[in-house]
Amino acid sequence: MRLPDSQSGQTIVLIALMFAGLVAFVGLALDAGQVYQMRRQMQNAADAGSFAGGRELGLGGDQLAIYNQISQYTIGSNGVGNSADSFTAVFQPSGEAVTASNSPAPDGDNCVQVTSQRTFQTLIISFLGFNTLTASADATSCSGSLQTLSAAAATSPSGTGPVLWPMVVFQQDFDYGATYNLWDNLPNAPGNFGFVDFNGGNNNRTELSDWLRNGYGGPYYNILGNTCGGLGTTVTELSVPACLPGDTGVKSAVADDAASKIGSDVTILVYDQAYGQGANTSYHVIGFAMFTVTAVNFFGNPKAIQGTFKQWALVGQVGASTPNYGVTAVKLTSSHSAQNTPAPTNTPQQVATNTPIPTATGTATPTPTRTPTPTSTPTCKTVPNLIGLTVANARTAWTTAGFTGTFTPSSGQDNKSVDTQTLTAGSCQLATSSITVTFH
Repeated sequence: MRLPDSQSGQTIVLIALMFAGLVAFVGLALDAGQVYQMRRQMQNAADAGSFAGGRELGLGGDQLAIYNQISQYTIGSNGVGNSADSFTAVFQPSGEAVTASNSPAPDGDNCVQVTSQRTFQTLIISFLGFNTLTASADATSCSGSLQTLSAAAATSPSGTGPVLWPMVVFQQDFDYGATYNLWDNLPNAPGNFGFVDFNGGNNNRTELSDWLRNGYGGPYYNILGNTCGGLGTTVTELSVPACLPGDTGVKSAVADDAASKIGSDVTILVYDQAYGQGANTSYHVIGFAMFTVTAVNFFGNPKAIQGTFKQWALVGQVGASTPNYGVTAVKLTSSHSAQNTPAPTNTPQQVATNTPIPTATGTATPTPTRTPTPTSTPTCKTVPNLIGLTVANARTAWTTAGFTGTFTPSSGQDNKSVDTQTLTAGSCQLATSSITVTFH
């Protein structure tokens, strides 16, 4: 049966309208998906930029260093597709703008707030007059002294970061880069050797060896009371202040375990008061410090672990009243996307003048890295104390100290203990110098 011409024409019109509606629906769905994607990418950019800026602020960087870190991770290299067109940044709580200048950060500010923006072309709603939209997001990160050390930060499951060592050092203003000796017999804790017993179980050699090599992530035995003389309680994470029992230690038996960290960074505990003595010692721990091990001597006299203190930043809980001994915590405190708005024209890209932005791609959140205090370039190397080490560990300590000259014996006798060395420990020698050790 043949339809009248009028009905046939109406059907074609209906089909055309339905097809147009379907196309519009698909187009709007694509625009909505693009809006969601842009918001998410701008959130990644703001999160990464504020974290990088907060970290640099915590490490004492000036405004230019903070600005460049924000630029790198907001506009430059926070991940494929996550880069913003522009950003604004302010310090908090003052609200003062972050500028590309060598000025110091405002006193009292410990947070950085970043707002990221990107303008993008629309697909379908351009027919409604909205050719472009601007997606934006903001995030705030704060920094300060580390108060709580997570299990991950204490044990470094990736094997690339520092581990928590079972050792303490007395509070002081550390000179970053200078050489320190961690003595085995602390003057304010007679009979104790600077070791702590993390779990309150009178740790034996096996436990202490494991902690020196791999760190310890909990649980911890915290002694209650103002003078560390109360009952003990078990906590899952180590927060300061805390009272930890001391341990007389088994020095010579764990020498190789401690020496395995030569050239590595370890987190050690800072205390302000020791109570008791010998096996009954308790330490009132008030902070964390980062220490690079350069030499271990558990056989000579005096016995010591040698190394340098440094500045470090990691993700963690910020303590408002926790003393800072070089370990800074950074935490993302707020993060949310803003509404998409029609884009203004000629949005300027805020980039520090004459400061190129790194282009290498990275992750959405910058990985905390070490930031050593700048020092003058040395013309010589400091000779490590090798006496008391095994020949194998002495050879490692020699090369770790930066020497390229010959170490004699070059091989063999690895388990022998070093008696003497031809270059005086602590003296400054050319990197190409050679050394000979005797052993028994």
